[in-house]
Amino acid sequence: MSSRRLIEAGQFTTRPAAPPAAPPVAGTTCRRDVVSLLHLLYLAPGRAADTQCVAMTVRRQRCPYPLSHQAWDLGQWAIIPVPPAHRRGHLTEHLTGTPMAVYDLTHLPYPAQLRWRTQRCPLHTSSSAGDVALTAWEPFDAFVHHQHITPAPPHDRPAAGERPC
Repeated sequence: MSSRRLIEAGQFTTRPAAPPAAPPVAGTTCRRDVVSLLHLLYLAPGRAADTQCVAMTVRRQRCPYPLSHQAWDLGQWAIIPVPPAHRRGHLTEHLTGTPMAVYDLTHLPYPAQLRWRTQRCPLHTSSSAGDVALTAWEPFDAFVHHQHITPAPPHDRPAAGERPC
């Protein structure tokens, strides 16, 4: 009740609303890589190699480093068949078995794969720093994420019509 009186008196104002996000341009897509990690498929928040660490720095900000900044810690592109969807009678049945490019991390040692899954850079692997953000991995579902299935590995440069996530 006192908040309402302060608002009506003009002594207390709410924060201004955030400006609306720009709508995506027609024909553009957001590149999100499908990643094979711990023998499961995940959808990365964007390019897998650019996924950012979620740990908090000493200055209480998000760590600016990617999960890997060493050549030995990067994934390899592999072509695998699209796994069957768990939903019968849906459109993904025709996708099952078709080739799909996957950023494969299963060749890394188990601790390195766990570090990727918890979205920590090598500097914050064993630190007790808290997380500033939630991990952004989504379990891959061919029915839901069919627009991110590509038959060939993408190039490092953005393709025409591709925007950052």
